[in-house]
Amino acid sequence: MKVQEACSELGIEVGADAATLKLAYRRLARETRPDMIGQDPVLVDRFIRGKLAYEYLVANGTSPPSLFGGETPRRGRDISITLEVSIADLLGRSDVMVPPGSPVCTVCDGSGRVPSRAPVRCPDCNGQGHVIRYFGTMSTRTRCESCHGTGEVSTCPCTACGGSGKNPIGVRPPSLRLERGTRDGDQVVIQGAGVPGIGGGAAGDLRLTISVRPDPRVKLHGDDALLRIRRPVSDFVRGAEFEIQGLESRERYRVSLPSGSSGRTHVMVPGAGLPRRDGTRGNIVALVEPAPVEPGDRRGGERP
Repeated sequence: MKVQEACSELGIEVGADAATLKLAYRRLARETRPDMIGQDPVLVDRFIRGKLAYEYLVANGTSPPSLFGGETPRRGRDISITLEVSIADLLGRSDVMVPPGSPVCTVCDGSGRVPSRAPVRCPDCNGQGHVIRYFGTMSTRTRCESCHGTGEVSTCPCTACGGSGKNPIGVRPPSLRLERGTRDGDQVVIQGAGVPGIGGGAAGDLRLTISVRPDPRVKLHGDDALLRIRRPVSDFVRGAEFEIQGLESRERYRVSLPSGSSGRTHVMVPGAGLPRRDGTRGNIVALVEPAPVEPGDRRGGERP
């Protein structure tokens, strides 16, 4: 549909102001609205075409405050989802993928209409769901584009999805980077990425609740990361230096195990734990334990 066609449907000039557009639509509604006039197929078709024209003009720059004078601008609903992240994602160095929204509108369950208002027979296909076109002696049957093959059209489209039946999510970013200091259970808000507003109202927000995936190698305790490492028995007797992996695979830290250490020794790496909002980091605390001794291994679990 073009602007000129939409204006013609409503009987107004191209470039008419919002007040003129609103007045024309109210007049059309009084003359053709099904719940006021009746279910005459001709009037239903006229109402639907006029409503589509009105919504098209509103979406293209003219925004009167309501459709029938009673609807005021309303903010769209917020969308709340859980965003699962890894412990490494909490470092804020890489992007986290944001899951896409549901393809079906949760308000109308995909029907595209207000649940309390029954649909009417499609005037374009007379309720058949298909249209037959003749070309001389030949004919073709195609799906009706007005009702998408259902044979029914709605006189009161769902205000949440505009009658499309699709989930009306806002502009959702494909990914985001967590701020330093983000923790399990925190909520991240993306403004304007929720359900679009009604009657010119602002869109809602997308609220992401952070859920940190369990990691068998790391346990979190506040800002600290707790690791469990096994080393050959000989390291505890003679002492040793070795590398441990940090919260990311590229993080490596060299630690020392003093000679004569007990069987369960804690080794700390300051400033290698979870980042805080002030820019500092917690610690890595590694519990070093003797590796199990295999039968016949006289080296006390020492790897060759």
